Parts: sequence; C-alpha cells; structure tokens
Amino acid sequence: AYIPSSYIPAQVQRLDMYKRICVISSLQDKYDVEEELEDRYSTMPQAVTNLISVAYMRSMGKKCSITEIKQEKSIFTVIFAKTSALEKINRVALPKAIKISVDVRNNLQLKLDMSKLPQSKHIQTLVLCIEAIEKAFSDKENTDEK
Repeated sequence: AYIPSSYIPAQVQRLDMYKRICVISSLQDKYDVEEELEDRYSTMPQAVTNLISVAYMRSMGKKCSITEIKQEKSIFTVIFAKTSALEKINRVALPKAIKISVDVRNNLQLKLDMSKLPQSKHIQTLVLCIEAIEKAFSDKENTDEK
C-alpha cells in the first residue's frame, strides 16, 4: 500500500498526503481523505485505497487492543494485547464467508480465513471485521459504564 508517483507526481504533495493518511482516527477522517484525493487527483488507484484502509484499521485496532494483524496467504491473524478481549470477541458478528478460529494459548489470536473470497475483497472484508470488533469493544465499554 503506497501512493504511486503516477497518481501524485509531486513528492512534496505525496508526503503531505502520507501525513494526512497517518492521522486518520475515525471513519469521517477516512472519508475526508478519500474525498480530498478524489477531488484533487481523480479516482484513487487500489494501492492508495488499501493504504487508507490500513491506516483506518490501525486507528480502530488501537481502540480495541489489537497489537498486530498478520497475513499468510488468505488467512489473517488478528492479535490482541489481552486475553480478556475473548469475552468481547465472542459477541462479534463477522461476515459469514469467513471461517473463524480463536487461539488463546499466548495472546488472543483471532484467525480469519478468507480463502472463499476473491483476493480483491480481502482488505475490504478485513476492514468490516475490524469495524465489527471495534463496535463490540465500544458497546461493551458503554455497557460497563452504566
């Protein structure tokens, strides 16, 4: 995931967009960056769309104790900082096309097998999964506060 020089030829402008993308902290920020890119430079190439999605997932991941996301072929492993996240993960509604397994030996690891999906849908589906996890965490925190 990167910004091709063919999309934004000027290096200074590319660096400015990298800075904007790095500070995405909400869905609205994501939309604002996408809108700005489309307005200024036309339709985004897939590499830029992926870069923005990764920045957005990082932001959401911080909110729900995700420390790392690894990919091996079509299996994504989401690693959490605390095994206490398991209670929240059990309440997450993930897309049905994904085979899910949970490993609690070390840290909590949620494995998402996307082999039944086309590769072009992996990042988009991973974003949906992370959004669902983040929602479960925020719902749980709101319930705990009452």
